[in-house]
Amino acid sequence: MVSAACAILAGGRATRLGGMCKPLADVGGAPILDRQLEVLREVFDEIAIAASNAAPFAGYGLPVIPDAVDGAGPLGGLAAALAWCPQPRLFAVAGDMPFLSPAVIERLLAIDGRLVVPVVGGRPHPLHAVYARDLAATVRQRLAAGRRALRDLLDLPGAVAVDADDLRALDPELRCLVNVNTATDLQMARASVQS
Repeated sequence: MVSAACAILAGGRATRLGGMCKPLADVGGAPILDRQLEVLREVFDEIAIAASNAAPFAGYGLPVIPDAVDGAGPLGGLAAALAWCPQPRLFAVAGDMPFLSPAVIERLLAIDGRLVVPVVGGRPHPLHAVYARDLAATVRQRLAAGRRALRDLLDLPGAVAVDADDLRALDPELRCLVNVNTATDLQMARASVQS
């Protein structure tokens, strides 16, 4: 096991999906969260869920950490996760990503950096990234200043952008970065499992 912990950020409102709890959406006969945990438990000993409402996750036996600032979006969840993190580094992942890859996660963890973020076509994926625990104070400061865009963290010293080509050798279609934001996304994820 690695000297990193994992937090699944699951506090989103899912307005484009009618407010459903996205981690519990069924993909391929199992909730997304179950699919994630099957992969994450291969890599991490310590896993938590960052969400203001613990009730949907009561049966999972995992710590549920409330957002540092309610309604602050993913940055509020990340701040709470970094405050909880019992290891020097944290892998933070969105709760709506059904196709995680242990090989890709391990590759990101092997890269030295205070923030290690996959970038595809110029677009960073900060909710499939590795954060140094010592970024907690910086994240809290940004929250307090109202700077809530996670992509802005890439300007921090020690941030490493990982080019998509570096990950395609492990996940040729980069399915690990697929997330479910809309009904169409959910249909496509379900169809890709069935095909």
